[in-house]
Amino acid sequence: MKTYNYGVWLVLIIADAGPRPAARMRVWRALKAMGAAVVRDGVYLLPDRDDLRVKLAEQRGDVDAAGGSALLFAAPGIGSDDAATLRNFFDRSADYAALTQSAGRLAQQMRGLPESKARRALRALQHDYEKIESIDYFLTPSRTEAANAIAAARETFFARGARMQSKM
Repeated sequence: MKTYNYGVWLVLIIADAGPRPAARMRVWRALKAMGAAVVRDGVYLLPDRDDLRVKLAEQRGDVDAAGGSALLFAAPGIGSDDAATLRNFFDRSADYAALTQSAGRLAQQMRGLPESKARRALRALQHDYEKIESIDYFLTPSRTEAANAIAAARETFFARGARMQSKM
């Protein structure tokens, strides 16, 4: 897990994204993949971490190369109220809850699924979990619930395999 300064934030302001829609879309997708919070149109926020600083600098460079203009800077939070408000932008609880529900549904449907489809579904759940976890900068408590639900679905899959082999 990367460490960062909880009291300092990286702010990317895209004043003009440039004339090319494809370039704007690439930057937007990259910011979304990083888990950047959208404070308002053109203003993106991330916790101050070296790897995120590098990624945001790349996006700023892409905006500049596309003929647009962007600013990137670190901004300290003023007090604990600011930190709590800004951290709320990064709450991944809803994402983890949806994943937990999907894992529960998969565990219930496991008996009726062909093995290959069940394996693919488990891999997809794990991939989705890792994707959310990679942008969960503040270790959302519901993260553990989602991991446990995926583990339970995996156990159901393996138990199903053992039952099928015992029938042979």
